Amino acid sequence: MKKITLLLLITLLSTQTIVAKEKFTFIGVSVSQKNIEFKTLDDEKEAAVGLLFGMQNKGYRVTLKAEKDFTSLNEYSIQSDLLLNTVKVEKMLFKPYVGVSLGGIKHDKNDQYNSMYGLHFGALINIDDNFDVDLSYNMKDKRDSSTLRKYRGLTLALHYYF
Repeated sequence: MKKITLLLLITLLSTQTIVAKEKFTFIGVSVSQKNIEFKTLDDEKEAAVGLLFGMQNKGYRVTLKAEKDFTSLNEYSIQSDLLLNTVKVEKMLFKPYVGVSLGGIKHDKNDQYNSMYGLHFGALINIDDNFDVDLSYNMKDKRDSSTLRKYRGLTLALHYYF
């Protein structure tokens, strides 16, 4: 767990230089649907909820995320995203993005946290100056686990900027 925490802190501090100009801080909540693949057990589909804290500027976003599904999976991660060209439709702004995730994940069938990495892509949809909705697809891998192989799924999040 200490290695994972250290990795998260180093990643967060290294991205501070990217996010330094005109940054926006946000908090949020998320709901996810995951397809979980195991090495030795039957695959599962799980729903999850999460809490988010992050910073964003015009081109980059960094998010700390804690997520718990309703049965057996805990995830703590940091996500770094590259925001692509903003598209304006009527009065709404769409911001597509791609990103990477690093963190730790624990499955109840295995009592230890293991490292996790992943890729994701999605779009932010601005509701107003303080809120946006984030719809993303995540693909994550956990190679050093004895039970869990990888998982993927859709996430819907609501962010509040302050």
